[in-house]
Amino acid sequence: MMQKMESCYRCGERKEADKFRSGQSYWHRWCIRCEATPIGSMPIRETSEHRRQ
Repeated sequence: MMQKMESCYRCGERKEADKFRSGQSYWHRWCIRCEATPIGSMPIRETSEHRRQ
């Protein structure tokens, strides 16, 4: 079964839906990795902890 893919509005990458925090507005959807990165910095490297629990 295919997982739903979504785009992060900060880094622009298409990722599985479990890499996004639920409840975000559709016009401001950032992946968990980008949310953990300070503004003005490049997104941190992605690890297994960047998935919704």
